Amino acid sequence: MRKSPSISICIAIWLTVFCGSNPPGGTIFAQEPKPGTRAQKPPESAGAVHEIYGAVRTVEGSRLTIETRSKKIMQVDISKANDQHRSIVPVVGRAVVARGTYDKAGVLHADTIQRAKDSATLWPEDK
Repeated sequence: MRKSPSISICIAIWLTVFCGSNPPGGTIFAQEPKPGTRAQKPPESAGAVHEIYGAVRTVEGSRLTIETRSKKIMQVDISKANDQHRSIVPVVGRAVVARGTYDKAGVLHADTIQRAKDSATLWPEDK
């Protein structure tokens, strides 16, 4: 029985794609960074959306004080989230995730606020 050339071509293409060998003159996969080099963080643009997890420490109207996993105290304004019906009723001592933008004073103006797991070890890093 004779091998068909199309089968050989298919096997060669499969090996190239799934085994990671790159064809001459081009690459198929993104290159891994070289050891010892750092990936550059993209610059933050004005109005970038941030996400913080923390436990509610105080509630004063539409202003919350949240303590993050790193024990940092953050001020969060939830008036916009309340107006758009994208907010839970915050409870002191319970964990929340707030998404929004910072103003020049460092206050997070939340677009949404949701419940989060009460265990800080389950929270992802703040963005």
